[in-house]
Amino acid sequence: MGLNKKIKNLEGFLFPGTYEVSLQISEKEFIETLFDGFKKNVLKKIGIDYTQEGNADSLLKIITLASIIEGETKIDDEKPVVSGVYHNRLRKNMKLEADPTVQYVIPGGPKSRLLFEDLKFNSPYNTYQNKGLPPGPINNPGLKSIQAAENPADHRFIFFVATGEGGHNFSETYDQHLNAVKEYKKKLRENKLKNEKEKNK
Repeated sequence: MGLNKKIKNLEGFLFPGTYEVSLQISEKEFIETLFDGFKKNVLKKIGIDYTQEGNADSLLKIITLASIIEGETKIDDEKPVVSGVYHNRLRKNMKLEADPTVQYVIPGGPKSRLLFEDLKFNSPYNTYQNKGLPPGPINNPGLKSIQAAENPADHRFIFFVATGEGGHNFSETYDQHLNAVKEYKKKLRENKLKNEKEKNK
């Protein structure tokens, strides 16, 4: 595909979208179609010459971070904010502690909810155990996630947790984060009770 040798495989570089293809298309042709989608929708817009070694390293970092953002939220407006959190953590030499990276490598495949014991799994992709970005992308991110990785929101947030309603609460301090976690757990309990009542009707 012409990618520099720093990029070991095509995960992250097969652009998600809708493609019109022949039923007789080969695997190689299909992969080339998805990579062409990446070149058209991403590389031309961010202006990186992916054949150059230094640029390949930058591209790999952008797509890797974008894949984590993609795994964290489907809300486009939240993506730059999530990106800002991870940029802040990287600047402070903190672990990213990103659940999607654990879900990527956990034995038995992704879980609906991670447990503390799951976070101890030994892997270079486990960002609860290792500082910095994982070795490569964990999915094929869309353009909004890639743009967010390149252009993070400017803020002081270090933590975030789900609201239980689709979005996330962002916090600057650990105490604020703990309160947000309590609210999330409360919301989970409320949703569980609501679902049980619906079943018993």
